Order: sequence, then C-alpha cells, then structure tokens
Amino acid sequence: MNEDLRKGDIVLAPLSYSDLVNKKLSPSLVLYHDEDVMQPTVAYISSKIPARPGAYDILVPLGTPAVNS
Repeated sequence: MNEDLRKGDIVLAPLSYSDLVNKKLSPSLVLYHDEDVMQPTVAYISSKIPARPGAYDILVPLGTPAVNS
C-alpha cells in the first residue's frame, strides 16, 4: 500500500476469499493508516446488498450526498 494514504481515501485492496488461498482486488475505504508499520485499516465496498445486513454492514442509499471533511 502507498505511504500517502489518508483516512477517507478509496483504494483497491486485496480481499481474500473464505478459502484463504484465492484473492481479488476490491474497492475499499481507508479508515486508518498506521504510518509506522505502513499498515492501513480498510472497509471493503460492495454494490451487493445482503438480504439480511449484518450488525456491521452500513448501507448507503443511492443519492446520498457526499460530505467533505
């Protein structure tokens, strides 16, 4: 990952499948970036809406305005 990452950046990050062998790049939101160890904390972004969203799923309705911070 890039050392210039900041909270709020959108990046492509490797997402491992449940078999922990295969992976793909997935769009992700940077939540935190520890510059000392060059390790970001990210939340994966998906356009698929689960039938029953989990406790930690956040749904963003279409047309939600962007907020600049």
